[in-house]
Order: sequence, then structure tokens, then C-alpha cells
Amino acid sequence: MTTLAGQAGAYGTMDGTGSAAQFGRPYGVAAQTDGTLYVTDFQSGRVRVITPQAVVSTLPPVVSHLRGWPWHRRGSAGGGGLGQPLD
Repeated sequence: MTTLAGQAGAYGTMDGTGSAAQFGRPYGVAAQTDGTLYVTDFQSGRVRVITPQAVVSTLPPVVSHLRGWPWHRRGSAGGGGLGQPLD
């Protein structure tokens, strides 16, 4: 197993490259054919993107519904997230 981004034991929501990035509690992973990974971050309620170059970014929140559960806002305007995304 190889760690592409983040570090074991370093929790947070920081975007960055390689080990500079942080995840709260990564859960589900989906991959595109170009090597881009999409990771649901259970703790932060966000979807994170990892490029083949190990650059981690956070997708902007979307106002919608997921499996019947309303997505919600945290903090200031535009700070919304998913309510504990699983996959």
C-alpha cells in the first residue's frame, strides 16, 4: 500500500500536495481513468480530489440532496458540506 496524500495520524481539512494535505476521516474512493481520485471525507463532510501528481483540493459544496438527507451549511456562506458522506 502506498500513501498518495496526507499522513497517518495527521487529521484536518488542509488542501495541499502529498503529505502536506490532511484528511479528517477518508472513507469512499472513486477513480477516473486519468488517475484522478475522489475521496469522501466523513469527518469534514466534503469530497476531496487527488490528482495523479498528489495535489489535493476540496470540491465546492453543492445545494442538493443525497439519498434523501439534506446537505447542510457549516459556518459562513458557501461553507456547506455533506452530512457525513460515505460513498
